[in-house]
Amino acid sequence: MDHVHHAAPGSFPWDLFEVFTPRRQCMNFEADVIWLHFVSDLLIAAAYFSIPIALVRVAGRRPGLRYNWMLNLFALFIVLCGTTHLFNVWALWQPLYRLDGLVKFVTGVVSAATAATLWRLIPKVLTVPTAAELARLAEERAEELRASEATLRAFYDSAPVLMGVVEPLPDGDLLHHYDNRAACAFFGVAPEGTQGRRASEMGGATAIIREWLPRGEEAGEPGRTSRFERGVETPGGTRWLVASVGPLGAARSGPARFCYVAEDVTERRAAGAALRAAEERFEFVRRSAGVGFWYCDLPFEELEWDDLVKGHYHLPRDARVTIEAFYERLHPDDRDATRRAIERSIAERSPYDVRHRTVAPGGTSEKWIRAMGRTWYDADGTPRRFDGVTIDVTDEVRADEERARLLREVETERARLADVFQRAPSFMCVLRGTDHVFERANDHYLKLIGRRDVIGKPARLALPEVEGQGYFETLDRVYRTGQAVSGSGQSLRIARRPGEPPEELFVDFVYQPMREPDGSVGGIIVQGIDVTDRLRAEEALRGQERRFQQLAEFIPQLAWMARPDGYVFWHNQRWYEYTGARPEDVEGWGWRSVHDPALAPGILDRWRASIAAGRPFEMVFPLRGADGRFRRFLTRVAPFKDGDEIQLWFGTNTDIEDQLRGQDERERLLRQAEAAKEEAEAANRMKDEFLAVLSHELRTPLNAIIGWARILRTPGIGEEDRAEGLDVIDRNAKVQAQLIEDLLDISRIITGKLVLDVQRVDLGEVVGAALDAVAPAAQAKGIRITKVLDPSAGPVSGDPNRLQQVVWNLLTNAVKFTPGGGQVQVLLERVNSHVELSVIDTGQGIAPEFLPHAFDRFRQADGSTTRRHGGLGLGLSIVKQLAEMHGGSVRVKSPGEGQGSTFVVALPIAAVLPEQAGPARPGQPGVAPSSDPCEGNQLGGLRVLLVDDEPDARHLMSRVLGGCGADVEAASSVAEALDRIGDFRPDVLISDIGMPERDGYDLIRNVRRIFSAKDLPAAALTAFARPEDRMRAMRAGFQVHVAKPVDPEELVAVVATLAARTGQGDL
Repeated sequence: MDHVHHAAPGSFPWDLFEVFTPRRQCMNFEADVIWLHFVSDLLIAAAYFSIPIALVRVAGRRPGLRYNWMLNLFALFIVLCGTTHLFNVWALWQPLYRLDGLVKFVTGVVSAATAATLWRLIPKVLTVPTAAELARLAEERAEELRASEATLRAFYDSAPVLMGVVEPLPDGDLLHHYDNRAACAFFGVAPEGTQGRRASEMGGATAIIREWLPRGEEAGEPGRTSRFERGVETPGGTRWLVASVGPLGAARSGPARFCYVAEDVTERRAAGAALRAAEERFEFVRRSAGVGFWYCDLPFEELEWDDLVKGHYHLPRDARVTIEAFYERLHPDDRDATRRAIERSIAERSPYDVRHRTVAPGGTSEKWIRAMGRTWYDADGTPRRFDGVTIDVTDEVRADEERARLLREVETERARLADVFQRAPSFMCVLRGTDHVFERANDHYLKLIGRRDVIGKPARLALPEVEGQGYFETLDRVYRTGQAVSGSGQSLRIARRPGEPPEELFVDFVYQPMREPDGSVGGIIVQGIDVTDRLRAEEALRGQERRFQQLAEFIPQLAWMARPDGYVFWHNQRWYEYTGARPEDVEGWGWRSVHDPALAPGILDRWRASIAAGRPFEMVFPLRGADGRFRRFLTRVAPFKDGDEIQLWFGTNTDIEDQLRGQDERERLLRQAEAAKEEAEAANRMKDEFLAVLSHELRTPLNAIIGWARILRTPGIGEEDRAEGLDVIDRNAKVQAQLIEDLLDISRIITGKLVLDVQRVDLGEVVGAALDAVAPAAQAKGIRITKVLDPSAGPVSGDPNRLQQVVWNLLTNAVKFTPGGGQVQVLLERVNSHVELSVIDTGQGIAPEFLPHAFDRFRQADGSTTRRHGGLGLGLSIVKQLAEMHGGSVRVKSPGEGQGSTFVVALPIAAVLPEQAGPARPGQPGVAPSSDPCEGNQLGGLRVLLVDDEPDARHLMSRVLGGCGADVEAASSVAEALDRIGDFRPDVLISDIGMPERDGYDLIRNVRRIFSAKDLPAAALTAFARPEDRMRAMRAGFQVHVAKPVDPEELVAVVATLAARTGQGDL
């Protein structure tokens, strides 16, 4: 039956899906047959697809299975067979016979291949062992495994590293399965004694391994190995281990086992530290030596230089270095030579070692660099790298240049020395070797020996007549010992002319050994002078000296003689009689012992200068006599010469003390007369200047008074002019009155007729009154006056009017010399046991040269007719005299002109207040007279030791306490009090604190070493009144601290309280 086409014929691959209708349609009418084919093919296909899945799974599960590739091939074959059956089912409805045929064709090819493979595989399958053979093979493998394990154990035991297998237990202990001998030795356990034992059973030495094991999730992670370095404390100290710990595969059951491998790297670690230190030292030495490294690949492109090399070639650290930059930094004269050296080194495989100059940009600096390197080649001989080092040899090159210069100088000097050798004024020769062979001799030596030919001959052969005189023996000793020998005035018998007998000469000589580089003696230099003529002249001179000494003994002066070098060898008898010295003490330079030590160096310098110049010496200086007293002498010294050569010095000392005393007296009287004349002239000048100033100061206000008096007599003058005239007359009359008062005051002070009305004075009140007096003048000039008054500044004893005059004078001066708009400050404060009043202004100041004369009478900084300020110059002098009459002082300081000045008046504080209080201070009521301080005879018979350096204070307190019946012993210092305390045995001690040299604290400390506070109570009476002063006094050992000034009643009460007599009338 024909079939029906449902697709376009001849189009591939669409023709594979062409549907054919069977020619016989019988099967269309057999449904049971259809279903039979359908079910059968479907079951076969399902079976075919399940079988390969199982095969592929087996092959995947057993990757090491033999012939597993055959299983995959079978799986492919069966899949294709199953596919054909699926197409049979599909053909029941869609008969795709072409596609079905193609699948069956592929299935047939795979089936044929599988069958062919099976036939080839049969011989291999036959070789697969049976079960018995596998058992036998397993036993053989087990035996081999045991042998391998034994070998491995032996290997592990011989390994120098620590190795083992451990198992961590749940209780925190560690179970050992294996530890090699190195591990056992390290942990101190017996070999072969760790297997199957716990760490705790072995003393816990191996418990440290537990800390190495991983924890948590890391512990069960297969293949995870941890590596670390850790220190382990051992009896021998800390040992460092590098350890690796990892699990022995995944545990199927039970806890995991771990393998550890550790290496003792203590020595390696120390060696590493030493290596690092050595590398650091190398780097330090390299940098200290200035060695730089350079590397470059060939052909030259970019060069790799370190910082030192860049510095050698004047390049910044971040510079990119090329071969062009390298040549650019070279000196132009060195570039070609350097380029040729590099090319030759690379081509000939020779070392590269050159020196060249490098120049900074702009030519500002130049260095000499030594570059050394070599070329590295591949196996085929191709140059690949050119590396090396550079060193800054600038200093070395310059040193070489300097060395060359010095060598030239040495050669020049050598030639010059040879010339000097020949021209030397003394005879010289050079002898070499043990036989003393003549190497060189100058003209003087040849003349000495009669100009014999001695060069190259031994000394004994050249000069046979010298044998036996000791000279050759001396040469042998110098050569043998290396010690120089000299002689003076030695006799030498030598033949000066051939055929004549030897002639006796006298020589001074030195034999000086010459050292070789190794220190041995190689020769001797002989140097000397023929002193024959000199010795004969000296002998003649000594004869003359003896005759001269005999004559010098008869002259009235002290006489002496010296050699040409100044060495004194003789004094006449008068010299010894005056000085009382012995000849052996003053010979040579011992004469200085009779000179004034302060003048001796200068005398010695002048004497040496005369010796050096050969000039006579003359000087006046004192000499000490035998009685120890100095008298002045005129010393004259003259040289005795033979031609130009000095033979000796002859000196005399002539006593001119009486003559000089008369002259000194005349000069003293003359100086006194000159001083008196100058003083009289100065006094006359000051008198004239003072009279001129006085005339000016008196006439100036008098002129205003007379002028306004005449104006006031004028008829019709107005009231305003009258009032102004009266004010002018009044003001100038007061000025004249003040001038006259100053003159009277200075007159009273000079004649000693000024009397003080001493009473208690409140300086605050005095300052206030003076300020009120000068306030109008200050306001008129716009000067601001400020005052700082210390309320603790105690009252002083003095004349209130005179003290107010002191303050008024200082304030008036400050206002007078301070320009408008300036400032004046008044400061009153307590300083220790004094009250200080300071007047500080911003005025014109005082020149440094006038400061010492500021308080002189009639002296003014500007006494000219053009001065800007009036006055007689008496105010500051009166201030000084009044301050000193009150037991005080005044001082002045000024930085200089235009910088203001400061006047400070210091007045002592009264130690005890007078019994009758003075006038009340401003704003306070008067103090009523105190009652009798001696009421009740509290101090009768009481011994009181009073210590104070102020005489007035001692007198006042002695009077108060003595008036109350006390036996008072007064001391002015600590030393005096300590001397008297033992004999006086006081009942009470009253002491000041601030005293010179040793203070009251020192006194009480010494007293407390002898007497306790119960035996001798003490009170500190002092102007140091701060709370800390009181605490210090108490700690030092005083029982009571009383601040000055103290009321008499308070003083008596303090003494009575210390003596425990309060309220008692007698003992």
